[in-house]
Amino acid sequence: MKLLNFWLAFIVMASALLLDAANLSALSSMNPSAQSQETSSANKQQEATQASAEPSSVPTATPTTQIGKPTAGQETGNADDRLDRNWFDCYAAFGPSTWSNWVLALFAIVATVVGLRSLGRIKEQNREAAISLKINRAAASAAKKSADTAEKSVVELERPWLFIDIVKFDGFRRGVPQAEWVDQPLLMGEMRWTIRNYGRSPAFVFDGAIRLHAINKPLPEPPNYTTNAALITVPMAPNKIQRNRILWMMDVEDYKRVIKGDADFVFYGFIRYRDTFLKREHVSRWCATLTLPRLRITGDPDWYWEFSGPPSYTEYT
Repeated sequence: MKLLNFWLAFIVMASALLLDAANLSALSSMNPSAQSQETSSANKQQEATQASAEPSSVPTATPTTQIGKPTAGQETGNADDRLDRNWFDCYAAFGPSTWSNWVLALFAIVATVVGLRSLGRIKEQNREAAISLKINRAAASAAKKSADTAEKSVVELERPWLFIDIVKFDGFRRGVPQAEWVDQPLLMGEMRWTIRNYGRSPAFVFDGAIRLHAINKPLPEPPNYTTNAALITVPMAPNKIQRNRILWMMDVEDYKRVIKGDADFVFYGFIRYRDTFLKREHVSRWCATLTLPRLRITGDPDWYWEFSGPPSYTEYT
C-alpha cells in the first residue's frame, strides 16, 4: 500500500511538470510573434513618414483612389513577414531556451509510463498473492483433514475393544417332567462367560451390569438394568480375558412360556470403559437370547445362544 501511494504521488508530480512545461512553451511561442508584428508595424510607419516628407517637384494630377491587387513588392513583404513569424514561432517553441521545458516534459512522460507499468505489476502481484493465499488455505485445510483422519485412524486401530462370549451354560434342558416341578419348583444352573479385549491398548473398565432372566416378547426398550449383578471394574490389557460366572434360576411359569415361545430367556448387559489415548469413554452392550429350535436333527443341541436384539440392547462405541 505504501508503494502504491508513492507511485500515485510521483505520477501527480510528473503530470504537474508536464502541464507547466506546456504552458511555458505556449507563452514562449506567443511572444516572438507579437514582437515580430510590432517590428513590422513600426517599419511600415517609418517608411510612410519618410515618403510624405519628400517634396514633389513635378506637378501631378489629382490621384484617383483605386482598390486592387497588391503590388509585387507588397506581396513579397507580406511573405517575408509570414516567413519571419513562422521562423520565430518555431525557434521560440524548439529553441535552446525551451530545451529545459522539453526535457521536463519528456521526463514526465517517462515517469507516467513507468508509474502505470508499476501499478500494473502491483495489481498483478496482488492478484497472484490472492491466488496464493487461496491455495495455501486449501492446502492447510487438506493437511488438517489429513491429520485428523490419520489421528482417527490411529485411535481406531490402537483403541481397546471389549466383547462378550458365552463359554458354558449348565442346568437347562427341554422336556422337564411335571413331577419334577413338584419336588423342585425351580430350575437352577450356572453360566460361564468371558470379557476379552480385542484391541491393541489397555481398557479401563469403570462401570457395568448384567442380567439373565425370562422376558416376554417383544423385548421392552430401553433395557432395564435396575436389578443386576455389577461388574468388577479392573483394567484389561490387550488380548486379556476376564472370566466370569453367574447363577440363574427359572420357575415353572417362566419355563412354560419359554418352551411355548411366548418369552425369551435373555442374557444382556453393558460395560463402560476408557481408552489410554484420549481418555474417551466407550460402551459395549450385548444381548444374547436362548434359542430353542423347533426342528432338530439327531445330534443337534436342544438349545443355543444367539447374539441379537434391538438397537438399544446392542451397541459398541
